[in-house]
Amino acid sequence: AQWADEEHRRVQWAFRHGTTVSTDIPQQLVLTVDTTAPRAPISAPDVVCSWAPTGKVYATGAGEGAGVAIAVVENESAMLNMPLLELTMSDTSAEELLLLTQRAQARLDRGKTMTVQVNTSIDASVGRHPSLWHVGDIARVKLGDEWWPLPPDMTARIVSRKGTLGSSIIDIELQAEVTV
Repeated sequence: AQWADEEHRRVQWAFRHGTTVSTDIPQQLVLTVDTTAPRAPISAPDVVCSWAPTGKVYATGAGEGAGVAIAVVENESAMLNMPLLELTMSDTSAEELLLLTQRAQARLDRGKTMTVQVNTSIDASVGRHPSLWHVGDIARVKLGDEWWPLPPDMTARIVSRKGTLGSSIIDIELQAEVTV
């Protein structure tokens, strides 16, 4: 949303988009959310992680009895550094062992990525006016060392912002994909 006139009496929607050459949405400001600053103009963050680490995947494919395709893939690093977490999957459409192995590997690789969401409120009165940053923009998030295994500094996408007319406090939600 943006002001439609100089007098700030009407609001209009502005649609911003990337192109096939440059898919990122142009942005005027990279918002920084620093939870480590002693007097930061933000509330205490709520950090939510979604992660399903896996060390080994057992996959079964098409076939019957002794003719069932079976693939086993492992993440040796995960198996050595955390409790053994195994997963089974069935893909009856995979008749070839190579295809079944590729699908099992793709499932194993998903466990290497953690989705992190940081929910907080910021005071937008000084240098963070909401007209300068939008949902879909990239932001910097500084969490500090106490959020291990998350990196202390990460790039996140703004997925939500909510506020009230007349208030400079904006509730924001940021999401990042972190490779673990």
